[in-house]
Amino acid sequence: MWKFTKKQEDNGFSFNVEELLNGLQKTAEGVGDLTLEIVGIDGRVDLLSQKVDREAQMFKELQSDAIAMQRSNTTVNQSVSMTKDVVIRAIDNISNSKVTIGNSIQNIRDLTVTVTESGQELEKLISALKQVKKITSTIASISKQTNLLALNATIEASRAGEAGRGFAVVADEVKSLSKKAGEATTEISQTVNSLAVQIESLVQMSSTNTEKAGLVKNDAEMIEGAINNLEGDINAIDENSSKIVTAAADIDLHCNNTVEGLNNLTEDVDEANESFAKTRSRINALRNSVEDIVRHTLVEGIETVDTPVINLCQQLAKDTGKLFEEAIINGEITQRDMFDFDYKEITNTEPTQFTTAFTKFCDKNLPAIQEPVLKNKRIATCTATDINGYIPRHINARHNPQRPGEVGWNTLNSRSMRIYGDPTGLNAARNRNKFILQTYRIPYLGGQYAVLKDCAAPIYINGKHWGCMRLTYDIKVTDEEGNDVMQSQKFQEAIKQDKAVQDSRK
Repeated sequence: MWKFTKKQEDNGFSFNVEELLNGLQKTAEGVGDLTLEIVGIDGRVDLLSQKVDREAQMFKELQSDAIAMQRSNTTVNQSVSMTKDVVIRAIDNISNSKVTIGNSIQNIRDLTVTVTESGQELEKLISALKQVKKITSTIASISKQTNLLALNATIEASRAGEAGRGFAVVADEVKSLSKKAGEATTEISQTVNSLAVQIESLVQMSSTNTEKAGLVKNDAEMIEGAINNLEGDINAIDENSSKIVTAAADIDLHCNNTVEGLNNLTEDVDEANESFAKTRSRINALRNSVEDIVRHTLVEGIETVDTPVINLCQQLAKDTGKLFEEAIINGEITQRDMFDFDYKEITNTEPTQFTTAFTKFCDKNLPAIQEPVLKNKRIATCTATDINGYIPRHINARHNPQRPGEVGWNTLNSRSMRIYGDPTGLNAARNRNKFILQTYRIPYLGGQYAVLKDCAAPIYINGKHWGCMRLTYDIKVTDEEGNDVMQSQKFQEAIKQDKAVQDSRK
């Protein structure tokens, strides 16, 4: 380690090495803070990008809805136009029907009057027949009396002998006429009775017909009223149809304007989305550049806040590689098995978990290396990862059996035997430099985010790159906009302790 406390001079150029080292240290720390800011900006840009993505999708859906509404409105317009044509024809038909129904009602009224008058005439005829019957009764009575008188006259004529013979002839004639008159009267009476019965039946039928004619008349008048009401309703429908046609035309105009506006907005949002994608790409490039600067400023002799973690990570990577090599020598596992990247899916796991030839060995032996590191209050996780992002054994706190159907819980608490293909993880796993420092942001609780530092050092097995040892540390919780919510008190205290150790080494 460098340790300069005096002023150096060379060819007339003088500088204080301690001040230079302090300057480099502050530069490294400043660049580290800059990395955090860049991560915060990247997170905010990512959120904005997600919002723009959602808005773009919403605009496209609105665009589709507006086009569908436009088509539906066209259909409505066509349907209303057809309805208006039908209504116009219906109005013409009703006008013609009104004339026909009016004539029919008048005919029914005339028929009702005729039937009523016929009934009245039949009543008069019955009255006349009653008079005839009465007269025939009188004639029959007179005929009977005449017949009796003729009989008496005949008797008296026979008593008178020859003198009464002429009178007897007259009496016989009178008797004969009386008999004929009686027979005629009887016949007339029978005929009158028969006529009376028939006429009485006609009177009853006429009365019934009169009632029915009255009902028909009422029904016809109701039909006439209904037709008049129907005509009014159809006229109202025609008027409303005209209004709908006008409104549909206005809607069509607004729909066209809406679709055009949404098309323009969608294009703008798509352009904004592309700009966000380019911005994120540039931010990532900037972050990578700054992380490279951090790596270059972390040189021997310059202690920064990250130096203790870097040294620890490198030592853990060496210890892990040594563990694997000794196990191969002792026959606990073969080198071929340690490089078995043929991952076998474990059924009924969500998120999906995998096994390889080295999973059981790592499950048994890695905790002895990983768990003691967590006593350092700055460290959040310590995991050995192969070059494909596969973590065979996570820390104990995140090494739990999965719960069926509880994907959220499994994602957080069952993190062993899973492949993490995120860019940060793969960069760490495939890095061959002495170490790599990265900073990233992940979702936390209650809509908050956790900003973490990630240090990784490569693990080699007999000179062959297997993966890396990863440490995540110095968690800082922020809100959606990147404003600090809290930084764990234990991390703050640990940082102060590390800084005190660094100061004592100067």
